[in-house]
This record gives sequence, C-alpha cells and structure tokens, in this order.
Amino acid sequence: MPHLPRLELPRLLMAALLLTPSAALAAPVQCPASQDGQSLSTVTLFDGPPSENASLAPDSATQDETGNITSSWKLDYIFTAGGHLYIECDYGANKQAVLKPPFVTSCIYKTNNQGHNSLTCQ
Repeated sequence: MPHLPRLELPRLLMAALLLTPSAALAAPVQCPASQDGQSLSTVTLFDGPPSENASLAPDSATQDETGNITSSWKLDYIFTAGGHLYIECDYGANKQAVLKPPFVTSCIYKTNNQGHNSLTCQ
C-alpha cells in the first residue's frame, strides 16, 4: 500500500464526504398524514415513474401482536444506479400525492388499527 503524506489523507477524506450523497443531513421525506380530510391509507414505492409500474416490494415486514404492521425498504441502490424513487401516497377516493425525493436510503411504512398510517424516508 502506498504511503500518503500526512496532509493528503484529510484532503482525500474531505473530497469523499463532499462527493457522497448524505442522507443523514437531509430532512426526512414523509407522506402527509391526511389530504382533503382523508387519512393516508396505503403507499407504493416505485423504481422510476409510476407509469412504468416498477413497484417495489418491502425488504421486510413485521406484524406485532395487536396487528400493527411495519414495512421497510432499503433504497440507496436506486440512486447509486442513477435512478429515481417515486412514492405514491394514497388517501382513498382517487386522492393521492406523488413524491420524488432527491436521495433517501430507506423508507419505513407503519400501519395501525386506528388508521394512523405513516411513511417516513431518510
């Protein structure tokens, strides 16, 4: 392994940090809790525009003893490959919001028996 001068290493680390997208510094992306009086009912994540129908299955899903479900997706590979994530937030009665976050590494969708569903991506 070549030996780098002491001053080169900090420069290389700084360059790597500047060139790497930082999800840790970005604000979380969320589906609104409600739209026009309708609560969030479902979400669909897409690798590309929804018109291409490339919906993504969760990487994991768990259900607790009360029936609440938590689904999660790992998504950094989409952005690494130069793609775009689209999120469809559905509110019933043909009401939906489509989000296109600039860069996220994961999303978590939580449902509960009271209808207080949420999607948060970071």
